[in-house]
Amino acid sequence: MKRATLVRNCIAFVSVLAGTLTLSVNRAGASVIIDIKQVGSNVVATGSGTLNLTDLILDGSIGNSGAMRPSEPGIIEGPPSSSTILWFYLGITGPSSFGSGGGIFASSGSGDTFGLSVNISGALVVPEHYVSGSSLAGTDTYSGQTFSSLGLTPGKYTWTWGTGVNADSLTVDVVPEPCTLTLAGIAAASGLGYFGWRRRKLAVV
Repeated sequence: MKRATLVRNCIAFVSVLAGTLTLSVNRAGASVIIDIKQVGSNVVATGSGTLNLTDLILDGSIGNSGAMRPSEPGIIEGPPSSSTILWFYLGITGPSSFGSGGGIFASSGSGDTFGLSVNISGALVVPEHYVSGSSLAGTDTYSGQTFSSLGLTPGKYTWTWGTGVNADSLTVDVVPEPCTLTLAGIAAASGLGYFGWRRRKLAVV
């Protein structure tokens, strides 16, 4: 019994450590990261970082607020109650979507308004008069929603632009629920255990 408990604790510790190290490595080069997580009965999107706009093309201004459209792909951090004037920039490259969902406004939100435009495909949006290198931070809550209802596909999606010292990126990380990862690990371990048992049994026979 003690040995089984020790093994379980070790597995849990290694899993947490591996996840932490992977997260640190994957995030090392990203300037803005937007995490999307299931929190209870809500989906919460939280973003922060800085942006270098030097090698992008300022193409105009647009009124946007906290919302997402995974199929665009688009996600904007910030308050959903007012249509904030944003500058939008062209010249970024990356995934064509982070899910199949259509447009939806956040139920609530706060902070700066920035992200990927939900109206103009492939456009980066920032607060009007934003200065490269300035800190950005915002969060939005989509009440009573799930990854399924929002059409989100778990994974890490990165858009890049610029070269040399002006190279920069924005990452949307649709983080799967911990229980999903745990169940997947248990299923994999069980499968390997059964496989090993079958091999030993066949060897004996």
